[in-house]
Amino acid sequence: MAFFAICLTWSALPAAAQTAGEGSIEGTVTDPSGAVVANVTVTAISTTTGVALKSTTTPEGFYVISPLLPGTYNVTAGAAGFQKFAQQNIVITAMQVLGLNIRLTVGSANEQVTVTTTPPELDTTSATLGGVIQSNVYLELPILVNNQQRDVTAMSNLLPGAQPGARSSLFSGTESRVEEVYLDGIPITTVSQIGDNRPVFNVVPAESIGDINVVTSSAPAEYQGAGMVNYTTKSGGNQYHGSVADFIRNTAFDTWGFTAITATKKEIVNGVVTSVPAGKPGDHQNELAVSAGGPIYIPHLINGHDKLFFFGAYDKFHARSAPNPAQITIPTTKMQSGDFSELLSSNGGPGYVIYDPTTQGACTSHSITGPCRYAFGQSYSGTPGPNGGPTGTPTNIIPSGEISPIAKYLEQWLPAPTTSGISGNFLGGPPTGYDNWLYSGRIDYNMTPKQRISVVVTGGNRVAWPFTLGAAANMALPIPYTESDYSTVAGHWIDFEHSYTFTPHVVNQFRFGWSNFGSPPLKNLTEGVKQDEAATAGITFTGVPSNGQAVTEFPTETFSGANAPQQWGDGGSGQTSTIVNESYTALDNLLWVKGNHAMTFGFQMQALEDNNSSYDGPASSLTMNWSTNETACIVPGGKNSNCTTPVSGSGYLYGPNSGFAYASFMLGAVDSTGISLQPFSVLGGRYRIYSPYFQDDWKVTHKLTLNLGIRWDYIPPYEETLNRWSYLNPNIANPVTGNKGALEFAGT
Repeated sequence: MAFFAICLTWSALPAAAQTAGEGSIEGTVTDPSGAVVANVTVTAISTTTGVALKSTTTPEGFYVISPLLPGTYNVTAGAAGFQKFAQQNIVITAMQVLGLNIRLTVGSANEQVTVTTTPPELDTTSATLGGVIQSNVYLELPILVNNQQRDVTAMSNLLPGAQPGARSSLFSGTESRVEEVYLDGIPITTVSQIGDNRPVFNVVPAESIGDINVVTSSAPAEYQGAGMVNYTTKSGGNQYHGSVADFIRNTAFDTWGFTAITATKKEIVNGVVTSVPAGKPGDHQNELAVSAGGPIYIPHLINGHDKLFFFGAYDKFHARSAPNPAQITIPTTKMQSGDFSELLSSNGGPGYVIYDPTTQGACTSHSITGPCRYAFGQSYSGTPGPNGGPTGTPTNIIPSGEISPIAKYLEQWLPAPTTSGISGNFLGGPPTGYDNWLYSGRIDYNMTPKQRISVVVTGGNRVAWPFTLGAAANMALPIPYTESDYSTVAGHWIDFEHSYTFTPHVVNQFRFGWSNFGSPPLKNLTEGVKQDEAATAGITFTGVPSNGQAVTEFPTETFSGANAPQQWGDGGSGQTSTIVNESYTALDNLLWVKGNHAMTFGFQMQALEDNNSSYDGPASSLTMNWSTNETACIVPGGKNSNCTTPVSGSGYLYGPNSGFAYASFMLGAVDSTGISLQPFSVLGGRYRIYSPYFQDDWKVTHKLTLNLGIRWDYIPPYEETLNRWSYLNPNIANPVTGNKGALEFAGT
């Protein structure tokens, strides 16, 4: 697949003679009569770093100074027989081509004409449509909203021709996912995130972003996409600068909502679940941001003034919204230790008697009426009789030696009831929110007046807590019993640039960028305790692979019967899918100023990787179902509910109003289990994009400039690392029928 584009635009002054992600100054030098002046040295000096870049005018009086890092510059020009010209306070943004025509005054070179006013902000050098948002704009705006950290990527929606999209701006009526996102002039989006600003939002701290450049149409040939946004990272200078900011949002500072007076919520009042006024919704956000930049200076070793600079930033965001509590049933504190005496009618309970399934053999051998079990606290009287001739009073207390170690392990994170009683005795629910952190660092090294290198490293991690919510009842339980998943988005970015000035008219820029962005697997974490695994709990499997889902997720526990506890877990699909995309981008731009032409010869190559792993179909974790049957009495049909008096019926039944599901759990007497396993596939897609391009900004006359650009994006067929992707090729012969049309695997 290949894309071919030609761009023809014109404007009043030269345009687009720039290098990737950086700016430039260009113009024509004339004498008082309007005649062009050749061999004039034009110098741009950064007011921040003191670094100077030079160019000389061509025989046609044309000059270009590039590449220039965003910042403020003073420009000087001088030639024999003319006074020195100086223009101060020129602001250059990334991707900007500033037109600065210079008219020299005849006189001594020791004399100087200084212009202190800044050039007009109106861009007359480029037919490109778009705009620039400088850092002071978004850093001063209240962009801490919706339980999210500060999001500077939304600022592009403010410019004409842009409108909000799902995850990025839409430009000039285009669809989503056709725009491109750049960081320092290098595309940062991945193969599955084209036109998505999340690799910036989740990777680059707001404090480290300088200018935001938006192009809505007529982009130069070196840039791709139907519209684009470029984010520029900040650089250090000769002065040390830093910032510390803490953005706080708290319920105490919030205003009262319209429904705050009438809304209610559940709380425990005097040991009873009670509806009370809801008040203000709980909302707690805190974002700490720090940054620092300046020259790298080590006494007696490195003096970075005018040469070596750094800039770094760190951002930590924490947000929690108040939970919406639900009232559920959990085992009482006594039940969690094997004591079910609260179920007996003598203790005010519903009258459930718990029977020991391990006594069924002994009871039946002494029974004259058929199979039976002894209740906990009962034993054989020594004389065979109905139901085994039991003696003693039921206690509903399971001896510690009979409690399952697996049950004790799985229940160790259960909370204590918040109210009394055996039913509806817990009110709870987790809060929701985020825990994010981001970092960035940049080093600029001006090795010589002709050579500069820059390195940028950024990264971030974003955890949604929790990511998905199940039923309100399930959400009342703490981790790991709650029905929820956690989402992590992590990314990293490395950018390297090398620029070299061969002659005043020939400049080369090389850039390389690597990005890693995706959703690595994140196992649920308990409050300070590693998420339990079925195998760790001591559950063994027959015929189940060791890497099966049941081994890697907390087992789902369901309890049936009256007054049974709330289900644990959701029977979900276990470890979430993993999506990690990587991109490698290398580009080279050669700028050649010849006559009235500013020509850029460039080539960009991208190697994109789409790495993901997932189950091939619906799957579930180990589910263990617990019922009353395993701890109920066994009586012949014809016995009544107290397992003693004959009534009509036949066969052998579980006695009603006996047994308790959580007692069966404590004994390890499971009623049924289930698991659904699916193969786990790991796929690795590989894509390549090769893009040669050429841009010629031709100044035909003083009033007419043609921006001529051509770009070819060649995209060969994609491949999978193990050649497991296929597609229908209608042009090859089917080996079975001999007709046209067969599946062809990529790479064959």
